[in-house]
Amino acid sequence: MKLPPFSVFVCLSFFGFLHHDCLAAEDISLEANRHLIVVDSEGLLRNPVIKRSPATFGNGQKYSIDLPLFKAPNQGQPPGEEQYLDRIIDGIRASHKKRVLIIIHGGMNFVKSAVERGAELSSLIQAQSPYYPIFVCWDSNPISTYGDNLLNVRNGESQRQLRGRYYAWLTSPFYLAADLGRAGTAAPAVFSQQAVNDLHATAPGIFDDSRAVFARINYADPKTRNVPLIHPVAGIDVSVGANRKGPLENTARAISYWALLPTRIVTAPIIDALGKSAWENMNRRISAMLRPQTEFLDDPHQQAEGTGSKMRNGVAVVPNGAYQPPTGGLAVFMQRLDHFYNQEPAGKDIKTTLIGHSMGAIVINQMLHYCNDNTGEREVANTRKGHASHLKLRIEHIVYMAAACTTEDFSYTVLPYLETHKKTDFYNLTLHPLADYREIAMPGDLIPRGSLLAWIDTFFGNPRTSFNRTYGKFDNAILATQILPQPVRDRIHIKGFSVGQMAQPRDPQHHGAFLDAPSATNGEKQFWNKDQFWTTWTQ
Repeated sequence: MKLPPFSVFVCLSFFGFLHHDCLAAEDISLEANRHLIVVDSEGLLRNPVIKRSPATFGNGQKYSIDLPLFKAPNQGQPPGEEQYLDRIIDGIRASHKKRVLIIIHGGMNFVKSAVERGAELSSLIQAQSPYYPIFVCWDSNPISTYGDNLLNVRNGESQRQLRGRYYAWLTSPFYLAADLGRAGTAAPAVFSQQAVNDLHATAPGIFDDSRAVFARINYADPKTRNVPLIHPVAGIDVSVGANRKGPLENTARAISYWALLPTRIVTAPIIDALGKSAWENMNRRISAMLRPQTEFLDDPHQQAEGTGSKMRNGVAVVPNGAYQPPTGGLAVFMQRLDHFYNQEPAGKDIKTTLIGHSMGAIVINQMLHYCNDNTGEREVANTRKGHASHLKLRIEHIVYMAAACTTEDFSYTVLPYLETHKKTDFYNLTLHPLADYREIAMPGDLIPRGSLLAWIDTFFGNPRTSFNRTYGKFDNAILATQILPQPVRDRIHIKGFSVGQMAQPRDPQHHGAFLDAPSATNGEKQFWNKDQFWTTWTQ
């Protein structure tokens, strides 16, 4: 049947557009990868292949992202991982920037989305700040991390490449049954904990922990709660934003709360049961970024194809159990950066800023543990450039954004670093306490209210004491001010943002908003800008 001329025109235009779109896709890997460290679930570096198509029909740019492993090098050539890291160092050197910004996202992220975000923001940050940005991207999505619990991980060991994978598959129904069974048996405890969490948002004064916070900084005082509160606590720079809820905001939220309470009663035990396993495997993946499982289970005498020795992330494995620095993807990057800073003239004056959002703060703590050097000595292994037992990255700023690490973890990593590095400042940026408790995490109000940190403290983390609660909640940080040593107090800054529909656009209202790209809706917020975003109102 003959098509009308207009239909022919539409079809040809459509297919012509597709053809043009494919032809116009630009491979931006070479430039984007100068700003990306991508580590997979087993701690291996990946080699991003990124193609970008132009914006069409009002849509944003489209990205096609593949994350292959590095290939074995040709005879006489350095490993691909080493060449990749050298290109990042070349980018720092060519930029003439004296400050490097390392940005680490948190949990509940798909690694390809994190890569896309880094590719989009790196040029903007480099153009609008004194920093050379590097995004650390890791796979923390909840689907694959829970999938690890069912199909891949047993007692902390991945079974993907081992004979035990059949055991993992065969036992997966038992693990699922255990999780669902826990959802049923733990339901009463989950309901009670959720009720306590909800009451913290509406009547915090009835709880001992809230009263202890108010004794140090009373952000709930009716006389002052509608303005930012600046109240240094024993020499620590502390402030919290205003309560700026709209006139009908409480009413709308109350109607939604009670109308959908039956749904949350059903979903809360499921999130508790399944979320705990996903949370544990997210933490496992962070550990693998420095010390992967293959360090403990690989046969050190096994040779990689095309090489004279066993390789991991481009590093020759030391045989026979001799000391070897960490060989995870993030650790190898840190070693290369350390070598540039301390062995090459172009790197001698460069300083580092670390930004960690949510579980990214746990990654920072792992990095600081590797960097902490209380003896002042550096033990350098002779495996390849930059491998050392302690690294000197000249960290200028450590910035937590809604940190998911525990107060205890912070005390064992950040505080020792501050005590031995007198020019380092620490910023703890948090949601307003009410925002942490009342966040509606998904549209529809169908799951328990509260930010991810509230969920960790209530469901996933099972804190033994207050010392084991998340340090990225404002109340928890204030309750722990007594652990901060006197010599570092003037370099610690704690800032809680405002809450409510009438808060400043730059003030994040939910847990995932801290690393949002600048836009009209968030007041062109630049999360990397110290003066615009990190500093409290006292500075």
